[in-house]
Amino acid sequence: MSVGCLTHARSRRGEHPRMSDMKRDVKVARECSVCATLMGLVEKAAREYDRSAETDARVRLRRHARAEHGQELPLPW
Repeated sequence: MSVGCLTHARSRRGEHPRMSDMKRDVKVARECSVCATLMGLVEKAAREYDRSAETDARVRLRRHARAEHGQELPLPW
């Protein structure tokens, strides 16, 4: 299966294609209760195909990571 097909299949299941990368690469998300809550909102919105809520949660997560942890999350965050 090509990467494009895999990405499309994941997005149709409500998974963001880079979500697993984010969880693996950003240790802060597992250690900070605010990060964990915001990640939960991102995942919930993605499962429900609510792209507006997903974007809002991603923006809040990026702002929190930048302000509280001094860390810039890689795009698409």
